Amino acid sequence: MEVETKSNYGKVILDYGPSGLVIASVNKDSNSTASVNKDSNSTELRVLHALHLADNPFIKHFMISSSEIFCKLQEEANKLFPNTVPQSTVASYSRKYRGILRELVASFEEARDSSSASLYYNLEFVWHFCEIMFISSNPELPVLPYYSEWIHLNFDDSKVVVSHLEDELSEMDSENAKKMWGVIFKLVFHGKTKEAASYLSHMNPTNSPVVEEQIASMSELMRKRPVYHPTLHSVTNYERAWSAWKEEVELRMSHRIFFGHEELLFICKIMLGDDAAFENAKDKIDSWYEYLGMTLTYKYPTARPGSLKGHAKLVIEEFGFHDPANMVPMERVLLEAMDYNIVSVLRDMQLHWNYPWFTLHFADLVYCNGRFSSLKDIELESSSVGLLRDEFILDHGTTLMQHATMWQVGVRYLESIPDRGGWPVIKECIQRKKALTDFDTHKIISVAERFGFSGEIHGICRERALMKLKQGQKQDALLWSIKAGDGPLTTHILDILLVDGTCDIEQSLLESLRNALPCADRLLFLTGFCDFRKMMDRKDLRGAVSQLCHLIKENLIPTRMADKIALNIQHFKDRNTTFEDWQVSTLMEFLHTRVNPSEVGDDMFQKLNSVLLCNRAEGIVKSLNSAKIKLVK
Repeated sequence: MEVETKSNYGKVILDYGPSGLVIASVNKDSNSTASVNKDSNSTELRVLHALHLADNPFIKHFMISSSEIFCKLQEEANKLFPNTVPQSTVASYSRKYRGILRELVASFEEARDSSSASLYYNLEFVWHFCEIMFISSNPELPVLPYYSEWIHLNFDDSKVVVSHLEDELSEMDSENAKKMWGVIFKLVFHGKTKEAASYLSHMNPTNSPVVEEQIASMSELMRKRPVYHPTLHSVTNYERAWSAWKEEVELRMSHRIFFGHEELLFICKIMLGDDAAFENAKDKIDSWYEYLGMTLTYKYPTARPGSLKGHAKLVIEEFGFHDPANMVPMERVLLEAMDYNIVSVLRDMQLHWNYPWFTLHFADLVYCNGRFSSLKDIELESSSVGLLRDEFILDHGTTLMQHATMWQVGVRYLESIPDRGGWPVIKECIQRKKALTDFDTHKIISVAERFGFSGEIHGICRERALMKLKQGQKQDALLWSIKAGDGPLTTHILDILLVDGTCDIEQSLLESLRNALPCADRLLFLTGFCDFRKMMDRKDLRGAVSQLCHLIKENLIPTRMADKIALNIQHFKDRNTTFEDWQVSTLMEFLHTRVNPSEVGDDMFQKLNSVLLCNRAEGIVKSLNSAKIKLVK
């Protein structure tokens, strides 16, 4: 959402990031971002989702991918109903959503759209944490493995820094050594001690034997640090291994093994959870949630998800945020997630994101999982999630239905609302949908047919038929009127075709017309007269006359067409072809009873009469000659 301020530079669009709010100034006469600044003290949060909703190719791909994941999850849930979807399955779908978010971020970064990249990066940042609290982690088991992964993914820049220093690792100067120590410290803060140990071997540029021993000792401690895996370890065994490792660190510290080496001594104190070392680490840490990760890693490694809020409050106070009102909205959302307050999380994300992509898909994951309903110690307003989910689907689906090219994606969402709750919206949107091409119209009709909206199908086809008729495309108009099942309109279009007098209709259309209106007199005439014209084109005069006489006998020729039909008699003048007596009599009767001489002209009338008389005379002569031959024999 764009929020205009009183700035002299035009519109200001607000966005947020892990280290603060990103303010993107946009020129009034352009959609391009003029500048990007960071303001960590700002408490405002707005996003620019409407800037290119579904019009940007990256966003369009993102929306389609989201809908595909959403639909697959609905299929999974429907198969298992009334049981809920397993936690592991829901977690896998959550990771898929994060995957397409990261893909979107990468696309914007490649396009050098930093504002949009930052926006969706931070959305993934919040999503991942909420995934930990509501989906992935077990409230009865340590949360550290999930939290450490979240921190490391968002704050680890070790590979970038090391790649720049790769050629200088063997002989580093003091400046590069400082950068490398910064990388090692970060990895230690994140609990990635094994990765940190792999870089320690490069931190002895003087090849000092003492330093070499100290580095070897620290590397051993780092690699031996136990890491909890929920599927591999029991909490009891992990606590036992953790205590043993902690004792070993304390033992080496007491033996002053790292004495004289400031950096290794600092790392050792961090691993022991020393308060003074933690205080010194603040300058090397970007945010309080990174500091919280270090606190959990080295002080409370078995902390459960439910205790995160208490630890976070203490850390926040240490960082100087005594009043929660001074925190950016994203940080407040994280704290609400720590409280398992799913309703507040969804409410605030909807308020600040101002577009229900996050709230819809995340609420759907929680709704499909439903695992918190069996946990008595956690008060999760799960009963509200389903209702909120339906509201978010309605909002998101309706928005997409208004889009020229993404409306079918909106249908996917709306039809997932229970008890056909989205059907009225689909019906209303279909009624208002304006199709620019026949292809678009067929897509709208196919959706309407799927939901049984016969009235809407009739209206769409009728509107299309009238438009085609207005454009002079009479055959197309006839086809759409047949599809609409509108008898009066079909009759009207047929009358127009008959008045034109050409009656030149494609065979495929005729077949469709025969199937649709087999008993319509005008349609029967049109079909028969088209067959008559084809016979005339093939010079099949006998067949043509027979077809024309059939139309006359069945009284299918409209009065207004009689004069034009009669003009075809002039082409029957052929000495080699004579007609049966009844055919000539039928044509004579038609000419003298149905044709107005003043309409075709007296001369033409006489000519037509003469053609029939001549043909009759030719027939009589041939009959007499045939009789004479028989007498002679």
